[in-house]
Amino acid sequence: DYLVATAPKKTMFEPGGIYQNKIQVETNRPNIGYRLLSGPKGMEISPTGVLVWKVPGLYQPNIVDVILSITSDGNHQTYVAFKLKSIRGR
Repeated sequence: DYLVATAPKKTMFEPGGIYQNKIQVETNRPNIGYRLLSGPKGMEISPTGVLVWKVPGLYQPNIVDVILSITSDGNHQTYVAFKLKSIRGR
């Protein structure tokens, strides 16, 4: 059995924009579930693994941490943690 999830390649966000990215998961088990454990206010993850955040126009700080829990078939679990950086904070 395996369950592998990878952090998104798109790691930059724009204040006033929409950050959207699909979490890539490989597993041989059915019923994948996604849960946002930590992230900025307003960030959500869909049942299909699409992470969406309507970034406020004057959002601070320039770097945010995101932690996700991914499960398959209810008893396999992995975590993905990554940072997002503002394009204005370079």
